[in-house]
Amino acid sequence: MALQALFLGQIVVDLVLLALLSYLIFRLLPRKVDAGKEGEGLALIRQAEELRSELERNIEEKRQLTSKILAHLDERLVSAREVRDRLEQLLSRAGGGGVNRTDGSEPSRRAAALALAARGASAGEIASILELPRGEIELMIKLHQPVSKVTS
Repeated sequence: MALQALFLGQIVVDLVLLALLSYLIFRLLPRKVDAGKEGEGLALIRQAEELRSELERNIEEKRQLTSKILAHLDERLVSAREVRDRLEQLLSRAGGGGVNRTDGSEPSRRAAALALAARGASAGEIASILELPRGEIELMIKLHQPVSKVTS
């Protein structure tokens, strides 16, 4: 009986060691990823890649639009500078061509309007230069015209 008890004890110890060894092997070996979770991970990676591609396309589109807008603004700026230079020329001709000065420092608006009109500027141009209503400029020009031009 003692031998049977020893034999039975050895079997129990072997089973405990086998269970411990199995536990350690499962703990230390890399776990296999569940096929469903692996598929979800790959799907998330693909979705992230698609989002990145779409974002890059959007950014490139915005860069192109910004470049076009900047080019258009540069053109408008050049145009505005040309208009400003033209207005300065008209004003300098109007101011330097015998314009009567009312206060000794700045030509009167009426005299400037008449001088610009004498040099061929339109009523619209004069109105924008002098910042006066167009109708007022047209009236000034009509009142200053000789009587023969008004009646004809």
